[in-house]
Amino acid sequence: MEERFHPAAPGVYNAFVPKPALLQASRRTVGFLTTESSLPYNASLIAALAATCEDRDVNLVVFTNAYLRRDGAGAQRLFAAKLAGPDNVDAMIVPTLGNEAAPEQILEFVERFRPLPVCTVSLTLPGHPNVQIDNEAGVASVVEHLVEVHRYRSFVFLARPPEHIEGRLRRRAYADALAKYGIEPLPDIVVPGDPAQDPALIRAALPKLGKVDAIVAVDDYLVPCLMQALGALGLRVPQDIAVTGFDDSDIARGGDPPLTSVRQPFHAMLDAALGSVLDRLNQREVPMLNLVPPELVLRRSCGCMSDDVSLYPPAVDSESSAAQLLAEAREGLLTEWRKVVGLRLEAGWEEPLYAAFVEELIGVKQETARRLSATLAQQSARGGELHDFGAVLAILKRTVLPLLGATPLILARAESLIQRLRSQLRGAEAGRAQGQRIRSEVLSREHAVVAERLLRNLDKGLLLDTLPECFLRVGVLTFWFSTYLDPAVPELVAKLACAMVHEARVDPALHSERFRPTRLVPESQRPSSERYSWVVSPVHDEDHQFGLLVCDFVRDHGVTYDIMALQLGAALHGALLVQRIAQETERRERVERERLTRELELAQRIQTSILPRDLHATGLEIATVMLPATEVGGDYFDVIPLSDGCFFGIGDVAGHGLDTGLVMMMLQSAVASAVAVAPTLAPSKALQAVNRVLYENIRGRLLNDQHVTLTLLRYHAGGLVSFAGAHEDMLLFRAATNKTELVPVSGTWSGVLPDISGVTRDEQVTLEAGDVLVLYTDGATEAMNAAGQLFGLDRLAAVLAQCGREPVTQIRDELINAVRSWLHEQEDDIAFVVIRHSGES
Repeated sequence: MEERFHPAAPGVYNAFVPKPALLQASRRTVGFLTTESSLPYNASLIAALAATCEDRDVNLVVFTNAYLRRDGAGAQRLFAAKLAGPDNVDAMIVPTLGNEAAPEQILEFVERFRPLPVCTVSLTLPGHPNVQIDNEAGVASVVEHLVEVHRYRSFVFLARPPEHIEGRLRRRAYADALAKYGIEPLPDIVVPGDPAQDPALIRAALPKLGKVDAIVAVDDYLVPCLMQALGALGLRVPQDIAVTGFDDSDIARGGDPPLTSVRQPFHAMLDAALGSVLDRLNQREVPMLNLVPPELVLRRSCGCMSDDVSLYPPAVDSESSAAQLLAEAREGLLTEWRKVVGLRLEAGWEEPLYAAFVEELIGVKQETARRLSATLAQQSARGGELHDFGAVLAILKRTVLPLLGATPLILARAESLIQRLRSQLRGAEAGRAQGQRIRSEVLSREHAVVAERLLRNLDKGLLLDTLPECFLRVGVLTFWFSTYLDPAVPELVAKLACAMVHEARVDPALHSERFRPTRLVPESQRPSSERYSWVVSPVHDEDHQFGLLVCDFVRDHGVTYDIMALQLGAALHGALLVQRIAQETERRERVERERLTRELELAQRIQTSILPRDLHATGLEIATVMLPATEVGGDYFDVIPLSDGCFFGIGDVAGHGLDTGLVMMMLQSAVASAVAVAPTLAPSKALQAVNRVLYENIRGRLLNDQHVTLTLLRYHAGGLVSFAGAHEDMLLFRAATNKTELVPVSGTWSGVLPDISGVTRDEQVTLEAGDVLVLYTDGATEAMNAAGQLFGLDRLAAVLAQCGREPVTQIRDELINAVRSWLHEQEDDIAFVVIRHSGES
């Protein structure tokens, strides 16, 4: 019998280890919980914590997918976060977890970490120190600026739902700030769910509120859909209406116009949280609440024209007197510069910059721009954010300009020079943002290649052999992937399956010792002295844990960890299914009749198990049905909800039997992966990617000549449906006319040619409110009665015309009942997807 490790009771740690975590003998290790590392807010927190851990020489372990829903959804994703504890960290830092869970749920989960020190960020939990931005001061500064500087009097708050924790705080601060001026706010506009789905909600709500001077958004992430709605209403920002945000994200800095926002000093917040847990480890008292002051960043969206420079009349000034004043201010200014949070510059950076500024003001030489460029390059190269440097220029302006009031000419020079430096900073930020966008696009293409390669490998051994190359393609040079010896009880024992350290492959056979998953990596693979920052992700499917993925943290690669864990889980799921099918087939060959019976049962399970369970998509009512024939066929359909609509697929694999079910599984995995990697992909592009996978698997691996009739459809909020492919023509019931139309499709079969780009194009149809689109497979139209007559498309269209105004479930039932009543014996699968556009967006 295999030896097993038996941990303490789940959720309970019996003893506190007051020395550094066992992963290192001398260096402290801090854990951090997050939901998805790719979300902008989470990515900013992780990057700031990684930087401050580097500054303090502390190890960092980020546990991803910490979704704490009570309904059981996401239980598999939560597994990595459940591993956090004394075996791998000395203390924990816990953020709001994306406001997905209520504080009491988070508290219940956090209690499992006791007696490890815990500090929360932007979240108040009883008994634990908390670091958060001063939300009240931040919102008050926005309102104060809008009222006192711009004289606005009519305000709307763009809000999150009530369960959003920080949203409640900011809403209350907004109301209090307006009350100080005796201003009654207009009704809020509440944006539920994903904001990208709701520009129509805002567009409908705004005109009902009358005159609006300014919209205060609860955060930056709602602003893109707000701008879209304002543009549709013909309102210009800031000429017709002012807009502000909160968080000072990339959305604020890169917007058009740039967005006035409240900057969350993430480095200061995470440094304070890290300091709190380190102090507690050293038996020092810490405050229960640490409020970090925010910074109001003014840009054009509120009406501030930050590029304007005051003009002063020419005058003859004493440059020597100005130089003396600037010299007297030098030490105080440099001291303030050194205290700016977020700067990652070598010591002594401030003196040459200030000296160049003074020399340019008094006409010695013009070197300030070059010096600033070198300083910004150093900040960027050392992992710092360029926008943190804005505080340096703000201190310079606040300190220097009041000194030069008696020297108008030098004052004008100073204002002009500071403005040029600010423009230079904005240009550098824009250049870096453009570079990040380019890198993101390149990374997205690499992820598409990785998805295709992983899905090609239906053998687990080949799949693991491919992993190092795949991680190198997406810029991750160090990772460990370990699998569980007993997937039914994954927390007991694991074993290294594949690894790469600093681009060098690790032979799992040389590091085959078993270890508890709470240790994260095998003993022989733990760093001996170097500091590390790791991202830990669970690898799973809907029902099972496959293993644990531990990667070195790479700045700006948050999406990589999420996608690689997802793709690896999907590929292992497919490989596991193929392995099971192969084993089952070999066993069935002993008894032909039993083999055939079990083969059909297994194939039917494959065919039905991949059918979508979530039929919810905003603006749509959906009903589906699949009636497998006695002999398994290859009918396929899928419904993939997206933030701004939905992806549909319908198809049919030629033939019957196990191979057909297997190809259908490949088809579903390929479509789901293509949409997961690039949700905005056009149907024609998605179809081309799916065709490449099917062609390689069917022709090159299965050595089969099967093909697939397939149509992919992309529904966009508002009713537009784009589609591409060569499945059956679609039926469309128009509610306005009570008539049924034929929507033809064009293209070619999938899996026949390696490249179908030349014969694949996107087509469109628009659904109005109440319209019903019906997708079906040929098992319906080719159903034969006892006389050998086909049911046919005309009969199907006639049934739809009669019941098109009924609920979608009744339409589905009447269509399937009509076909059943007609056919004599079912010889092929029958599938229907009935979609009604509700008119909502």
